[in-house]
Amino acid sequence: METSRSGEELTTPSGGDVWFEGADGEHQAIRVDSRDTGGAYSVIESVAEPGCAVPTHRHRNEEEHFLVL
Repeated sequence: METSRSGEELTTPSGGDVWFEGADGEHQAIRVDSRDTGGAYSVIESVAEPGCAVPTHRHRNEEEHFLVL
């Protein structure tokens, strides 16, 4: 079994993508790694159950954008 950078177990759904556990009720997949963009940005897909949210927080050195479908 592989582990993510944070040590969580990775799961591989039928599509072959590698997903890891985020918050309770959330799964995430790294689509573009910041190491591949020279640290300029990363793209993370998150699939979350209704009501799943992280606590209010602040990013002091980076921006965060969401596209909700």
